[in-house]
Amino acid sequence: MRELDNIAGLCALAVDYMGLIFYEKSSRFVGPQTAEQRGEIIRLSQEAGIQRVGVFVNAERTYIEQMIADYALDVLQLHGEESAAECGFWKARGLQIWKVFSVGSTFDFGQLTAYDAMCDAFLFDTKGAKRGGNGRTFDWSVLSDYKQDKAFVLSGGIQVEMASEIADLPFAQLSVVDINSRFELSPAHKDLERIDQFLKKLKRK
Repeated sequence: MRELDNIAGLCALAVDYMGLIFYEKSSRFVGPQTAEQRGEIIRLSQEAGIQRVGVFVNAERTYIEQMIADYALDVLQLHGEESAAECGFWKARGLQIWKVFSVGSTFDFGQLTAYDAMCDAFLFDTKGAKRGGNGRTFDWSVLSDYKQDKAFVLSGGIQVEMASEIADLPFAQLSVVDINSRFELSPAHKDLERIDQFLKKLKRK
């Protein structure tokens, strides 16, 4: 997200996290903002108890440092080829780390072992042409092969109609549902009514 009015509306809903994408090739890229705008994003989200997630793709440390300072980030979502050591570097700074892995028709969960101690959660997204926001789901049954205790975030093409199915998923490690492109009126501008519907459907289960 990036628009103050849209963020203010989101803060009235029972969400736990809000994403800010700091990847220039994304249509949702958070470009330059004034100190007043950044401060308002922090104030609105803090008052609502919403944690700010900074999304980065193979970014330079100096850039990540600046965005952490500018937006008081709570979580780093690392969406590139960041190594386990790189994840550990940021975790040692006291940030929550979500490392993203793209899942296709199959997935080698063995590659997660090196990251286990360096991350707070893994984020499983659909393998696609873009670094996210592809609007497609992967076959969630693949997650039956995930045997680690580490929490994971479910992402990729999730929409309102999937709420009941998600609520019924038998994975104790599933801790966060990441919604994005299927809840937008335009890039980075969220459809708050649809988000509210999704949340209510999840809670009714």
